[in-house]
Amino acid sequence: MKSLSIVFAIQFVFFSSFGFAQETGLTRIRIGYPSMSMALLPAMAVREKGFDAQEGLWIELVQTRPSVSVMGLISGEFDFDVGIPSAVQAAVAQDLPLRVIFEATQAPLFTFMAQRNVKSFADLKSRTVAVTAMGGATHLITQSILESHRLKLGADVRVIAIGGGMPAVFSALTAGTIDGALISLPWQIRLEQAGLRALAEASDYVRFPTNGLVAKAEKLQRESDKVRKVVRAHIRTLRYLHSDKNTEEIAAYIMRRFNVDGAIAIQSLKRMRAVWSENGVPSKKGVEQILRMLPAGKRDAGVLDQLVELSIATEVSREAR
Repeated sequence: MKSLSIVFAIQFVFFSSFGFAQETGLTRIRIGYPSMSMALLPAMAVREKGFDAQEGLWIELVQTRPSVSVMGLISGEFDFDVGIPSAVQAAVAQDLPLRVIFEATQAPLFTFMAQRNVKSFADLKSRTVAVTAMGGATHLITQSILESHRLKLGADVRVIAIGGGMPAVFSALTAGTIDGALISLPWQIRLEQAGLRALAEASDYVRFPTNGLVAKAEKLQRESDKVRKVVRAHIRTLRYLHSDKNTEEIAAYIMRRFNVDGAIAIQSLKRMRAVWSENGVPSKKGVEQILRMLPAGKRDAGVLDQLVELSIATEVSREAR
């Protein structure tokens, strides 16, 4: 009965949003995302500020596992996917026709948090760390950080995947059931306040886009006008988020949406602005770093040019000035 209720709830959201789009004459766009956190703020603000409606769109964000979201792109169930690292990995490993067309963040917004008795990465040997999904951004970044400290993920350090996104990882760290994990805003600040140890900032080890827009290659030609509208709405959102005159309004939204106080909201916004893209144009150098983190056998000399489509965000950014 419980599973049936969950299915009904999902169907209700699906059809009610579809019906709303039809009634208002807006074009419905479905975008998959892996986990709710402040890193998703650019995608959330598109709807919050109505930048999608200005383009005649109704954007629906759907939380799902990275592997499901990527397959949704291929089947047409999803129009876009937010998670760039997992999409790039899937595109290379499975030879999927995916393109990175927009980036919201230029670097990961994660801090590696550990229990109080973990004073250094060396103390993690034979202990357990968590990621939100195998093959996703937290997995790749955790692997890179540990390798920098001469630890092999899965061999020297046990790794588990925790479903439920960052809130679930936060709960596991708070309960002490895991020894360490990458955690995003605002949970990292809460853990620091609770006395857990911040071992590293992910951006000090890797610099690549984690959030943005990935689409199926043929969609860029078949629905080029719609794609440009979606990218334009996201670029307008980035400009809104970067503007100091909007700081109070954005902070108020963060407080309301994530149930944090004003100090945490302002501190989080400052950290996010440091890594948000200015114009949304994907970084080839950043995507190349993702490729370097993949097994050597899955890399190809010409794959970078196939994966990254610069022209759409570049052109739309110029037009939107």
